[in-house]
Amino acid sequence: MTTPEVHEIPHTGQRVAVAPYTDCYMRGDRCGEVVGKALGHNYVLLAVKFDRSGEIRKLHPSAMKVIA
Repeated sequence: MTTPEVHEIPHTGQRVAVAPYTDCYMRGDRCGEVVGKALGHNYVLLAVKFDRSGEIRKLHPSAMKVIA
């Protein structure tokens, strides 16, 4: 899995929809808001607060798409 380019990573405050293959999608959490980032040497994770459950989960940017 490659790290996406900086311009492809959603910013804090943006609304995102997660990919259908993720566990949170299967549990009914499909959309949420990016509330934080975890940047490491070889990885990027985004903290997403989901609308339905209110949970905050960390996901790779490749598992989500920015929505309006």
